[in-house]
Amino acid sequence: MSVGRRSRNDVNRVRRLVFTRDYHTCAVRDSEWGIISPCSDILTVQHRVTRGMGSSNLHDKPRDLVTFCALHNYLETSHADFHTYCVRSGWSVRRSVAALWPLNRVPVRYGRSWFLLDGDGRFEITEEVANDLMEEVYGG
Repeated sequence: MSVGRRSRNDVNRVRRLVFTRDYHTCAVRDSEWGIISPCSDILTVQHRVTRGMGSSNLHDKPRDLVTFCALHNYLETSHADFHTYCVRSGWSVRRSVAALWPLNRVPVRYGRSWFLLDGDGRFEITEEVANDLMEEVYGG
């Protein structure tokens, strides 16, 4: 996470909130991909929207972050099929989408369930609602 204008204490506070919200567990762990590629032990914070070369702190709020293990954090940027799976699961959001939609409207999958992230909480939604939102955000 970019420190930028934010203090190290603010960055650490947000990391703790995200880890607590995600139960100190990689978001991928109980998914189909987690079975194919089991998690590593080291947890990281994954930005749902890439920050780019300027390391903008625009997307450093808890709703903009998910907990990933180091392996899945690496795979998200290095494995095209896994990146596509991350987008379909709401763990990664295209910049063009983030420019038009608030991230608290893009659902996130944890295990077999779907959630909306808002503030430092996650709120479960049905798969039907998640599918409708993803279609609304990404188009049919």
